[in-house]
Amino acid sequence: MSEKNANLGNRGGGANAFTLVELLVVIAIIGVLIALLLPAVQAAREAARRMSCTNKLKQLSLAVHNYHDINDALPAGRGGPYGITPSWRSSWGFFVAVLPFIEQGALYDKFLTTNLDTGATGGTWQDGSGTTFSSGHPITENVTTLYCPSDGNAGKQDKDRCASTNYRWCLGDNPTPNNNVDVPTTTQLEYARRGHRGPFGWYSYYPLSAVTDGTSNTFAFSEGCLPRGNPYPMSLVNTKSVKEVVAINTAGIFTGTAPGYLSNRSVCMNTMSNGENIAATIWVCAGRSYVRGFYYYNSFVTVLPPNSPSCYNQTSLNVLITPSSAHSGGVNVGLMDGAVRFVSDSVDAGTGNSFGTTDGTAPGQSPYGVWGAYGSIFGGESKSL
Repeated sequence: MSEKNANLGNRGGGANAFTLVELLVVIAIIGVLIALLLPAVQAAREAARRMSCTNKLKQLSLAVHNYHDINDALPAGRGGPYGITPSWRSSWGFFVAVLPFIEQGALYDKFLTTNLDTGATGGTWQDGSGTTFSSGHPITENVTTLYCPSDGNAGKQDKDRCASTNYRWCLGDNPTPNNNVDVPTTTQLEYARRGHRGPFGWYSYYPLSAVTDGTSNTFAFSEGCLPRGNPYPMSLVNTKSVKEVVAINTAGIFTGTAPGYLSNRSVCMNTMSNGENIAATIWVCAGRSYVRGFYYYNSFVTVLPPNSPSCYNQTSLNVLITPSSAHSGGVNVGLMDGAVRFVSDSVDAGTGNSFGTTDGTAPGQSPYGVWGAYGSIFGGESKSL
């Protein structure tokens, strides 16, 4: 009897044990489940990153309103804090002026007490790729509010170089020259503003009442991808991605120099190769320094649809910087009323190739569809996204 029970016990133990084949099947099933789950996890993470990016754009929009409450004017894209005119501050960009309103008051005070023309080696703070800065220089300090977490290249510049940004202020729907004037005379001021149709421009401190198209119908900010690789010097950048770099010196896009104007936007679009890269000489200036007020660093225009090519002419100094993002299918934009929207790459951008003017001025409605209409503050359009 005991032998029979022992045999039964052995058979029962064998029936409950896993065979090698069964173990491999279980492992395969677990692997399939993980493979099915991984895209969902990645999508959830990107949704969280995109929400964080949206919140940062909202912070910037609210900062503009707080700035306006104190100064009765909007910040300038270039010109430094309202009322401050020393030449080494007049080239500061929009983002320096709003630092106190994005919880960066200490850094802002550091800017006010630091002459940016000192502490730089290999050039000046407005220079190109050769400039490095002494330890603790304010121009090198990253501001996390100015980075989109979806962009893996954000905040990757060398620690002794200019701090970068993923965000751009709206110049409007009419590319105009990037003329380098310091503290402007009356004549220079008019020249620098000419053709600007966005809420922020050179030495242009508009009141909110100037946004006659309505704050809910006007862009304030959008995004811009930063390049892979170290942009210092620019020859080291290992990408020609349409989203990350700017095509330069492509003939036929702009005409004239006093001021120049957009001649044919399709020429810029045609710099794109295989829908991903730029088949032209490139530059990587966009976003490279949030401190600088030059158009090609921190502005965008609503001429080509989101994630299209960007172009710059070094002779006429005209720029056409297009918003781009690491989000799939479009870009986040912040409106002048503080709202944030996601705009698709397929947004209506009109069919025209130029503004139709020959002197840089641009009255009336935008020829670039709904996308262009949202770039101007006084086009008189009633279109909606």
